[in-house]
Amino acid sequence: EYTATDRLGSKIEAEDCSVFVTTSQNGSPSRSRLQSLLELLRTPAFYVFLATTVVSEYSLVSIGTTIVDYAKDKGIELSVATQLMIFGAVGHILARLTIVPLSDCAKGSRLPMYAGAFACEAVSAAAMPHVCSIAALTVLRVLESLAQGFILSVRTILLAQYLGIERVAACSGVFGLAMIPVSLSSPAILGKRLLPQIPLRI
Repeated sequence: EYTATDRLGSKIEAEDCSVFVTTSQNGSPSRSRLQSLLELLRTPAFYVFLATTVVSEYSLVSIGTTIVDYAKDKGIELSVATQLMIFGAVGHILARLTIVPLSDCAKGSRLPMYAGAFACEAVSAAAMPHVCSIAALTVLRVLESLAQGFILSVRTILLAQYLGIERVAACSGVFGLAMIPVSLSSPAILGKRLLPQIPLRI
């Protein structure tokens, strides 16, 4: 059922009361792709999602590639520190299997939960320098990965709700272009790898 019309197009209300923006209307010709892209670039919500996507993707790569070395710097054995990678994967799986389905039962928009996930991830990352035990690091790692998994899972849903289902592909393409310079500055590329020093025998 159609509701009020805004600049992006019409809004469609789903069975679960979720409102999705659509750019095509019955009885009207489809807009050109260029015009649709220009309208997307004039939408403030697009830049909000662009900023949050860049932040979330960069934190995902940064924490994932440095968490083991970070634990080693705190005096934790390498064999134990590598388990943090597994706990990170567990957090992502739990977020997709539990938190995301539960968000479907929540009344209203998922946007507050989306913002809350960023806050949870920020608090977990800020607390890591203040803990030294593997147990505390594990708890923070799971919390951070839970938030990250939820962010990655519901992003496409929110894009469809606020920007339009037809614009999800265009948003993904622009987000990918924006991530290129950010990815080139990630620790996986700029990080310094210390190789073991082998004594020379003369």
